Amino acid sequence: MFLFSKMGKVTRYGDAGPGSKGQAMSVVFQLRGQTFYALNRGPVYKLNPAVSFFIDSKTQK
Repeated sequence: MFLFSKMGKVTRYGDAGPGSKGQAMSVVFQLRGQTFYALNRGPVYKLNPAVSFFIDSKTQK
């Protein structure tokens, strides 16, 4: 089994920045069937152990 099973949408910076035009801003991908959403933190934010979780659901309830 391949490590990356599916590459999804890539959103890129435009003229307004804050990154260089064309640089990846966010990437959606699957890793062993689990969907992940990666954000380009850029030079402003320092690497830290923080993590955010997104949960898809049909209703808020």
